[in-house]
Amino acid sequence: MTLDHDPHIRLRAQIRAGRELLSMTQADIAGLMDVSLSKISRAESGDTKSGDILLAVKSCLERSGIRFTPTGVERVENRLEIIEGPGCYLRLLDHAHATLRAAEGDRTLYLMFGSDRVSPAEVNDRYRRMRADGIAMRQIISAADDYVIGPLNEYRAIPAQYFTNIVTLIYGGKVAQVNGDETTIALQHDPALAARERRLFDYFWDTGTAVKKSSATERF
Repeated sequence: MTLDHDPHIRLRAQIRAGRELLSMTQADIAGLMDVSLSKISRAESGDTKSGDILLAVKSCLERSGIRFTPTGVERVENRLEIIEGPGCYLRLLDHAHATLRAAEGDRTLYLMFGSDRVSPAEVNDRYRRMRADGIAMRQIISAADDYVIGPLNEYRAIPAQYFTNIVTLIYGGKVAQVNGDETTIALQHDPALAARERRLFDYFWDTGTAVKKSSATERF
């Protein structure tokens, strides 16, 4: 089949090469995208005529650290991704879910400076889906806030004067910093930075106070 007859042949080859660079199978990509394995297989083999699924796979690989170039693909270890606009935090949680679901090591979402009390229902639904997939959560909250939805041992509290509800997430070698009005998120794919932020999280965890009770009317 020539390039003229199949405009997506180069993209298919790049996708296969990108997967190989990441040591990812088609099943891994399907899991990250929450689609069937057969859909990914048909897209790579050319059995489907639509380019939409190929572009979706390309985006998935780009989020996983692959850069598509005019001559092929290359792996990018450390990079910055900006997520912005309405629903940006929900999109971040979807990315965290897909990343941790496919992770072979630590499958924990570390959340600094969040509050279940002010989390919208859509956010709590994302957390429930993560838990249903076996993803763990640990969270640093304010000592003035006893509204916790998860198991009490997943929380540690720091003095209220040092707390601000501006969230940082740590997961899978990534750090996501949400801005003050939750309209923009800086997602850094940087294992060294994530390790540093995890140490900071551990400091808050080790010096924080265990949560003894919850006033929440709903639970995970």
